[in-house]
Amino acid sequence: MRKGGRSKNVLQCGARIVEAYIRNNDVPISDLPRLVEMVYSRLASLRAALPAAEPSLSALAVEESSTDASNPKSPDPQKPF
Repeated sequence: MRKGGRSKNVLQCGARIVEAYIRNNDVPISDLPRLVEMVYSRLASLRAALPAAEPSLSALAVEESSTDASNPKSPDPQKPF
């Protein structure tokens, strides 16, 4: 996932958390910017602490695939089929 996508995802998640919090709690309007900032910064720090995702294996191209049952191809070239 691109960095911009991560930021958007954190922002959307933060917005849902803040929305749920203010629905269930009395929050003065003057405290909203601080609440949003706190939630966003905490989510961003948690996201940054996650290990990097392993790259996914790409599917075999149609030209590389085999319909010959005697010679099957594994999606992972490092592992036999």
